[in-house]
Amino acid sequence: TPACTQLNMAEARLVSELLAAAIAGGLGVDQVAAVTPFRRQAMLIRNCLQARLGSSRPLPIVDTVERVQGMTVDLVAISACASDPDYIAHLAGFLLSPNRLNVAASRARVKVVLVASPEVLKEIPLEYDALLAQQAWRNFVGRAARVADLPGADSASSENE
Repeated sequence: TPACTQLNMAEARLVSELLAAAIAGGLGVDQVAAVTPFRRQAMLIRNCLQARLGSSRPLPIVDTVERVQGMTVDLVAISACASDPDYIAHLAGFLLSPNRLNVAASRARVKVVLVASPEVLKEIPLEYDALLAQQAWRNFVGRAARVADLPGADSASSENE
């Protein structure tokens, strides 16, 4: 499958399943949120979530880091989206910004779920600042309670733009 840049169907499905399950488990739509660097991915997650919840149900916040600043919810799912190594290297300063990760993660009172391709953390040629940013992501993941592979991620449909 092609590597993902600003759209990642596998991540969108997983994040929408997670949020739908949290809502079905009793959390309100105002208690969960999804954050992604790209507006296109946010729209894809919203569409997947709307398909799961039904068109008449309100949706939780699903948006970019810039648009969720100041809000606080119980659960935040972060979709890194990109999996193409060249694209990650090109946008590393933006995509891997420790400040952006901090804002996204600090929106959660209880739990943060980071959904990202292993490519985001792999050794790829990066400029010094981007390398430091990637190290911040590695440290964040290193503190995680559990890291899991997404079943079928290699065969999941994805878009590249």
